[in-house]
Amino acid sequence: MQLPHKSTWNQPQYYFPTYENDALLCTLSDGDEDERNVSEDVPVISEDVSNLRALKQNSVLKSMLKSRGSCR
Repeated sequence: MQLPHKSTWNQPQYYFPTYENDALLCTLSDGDEDERNVSEDVPVISEDVSNLRALKQNSVLKSMLKSRGSCR
């Protein structure tokens, strides 16, 4: 599949999102400038999962599933 000629889609009517907060257009970058300024040594900090068992026991989803089972 080939893209249509650039003159077909490179028009001002397509420069703005059709929907508010269009996720696709929000994630598109203008070029490689953004990628050159990003450091690859940025640390990633994980969430605290030390109390994961307590979260599973008190889960809202778990209580919803229990109440759904009693409705049948």
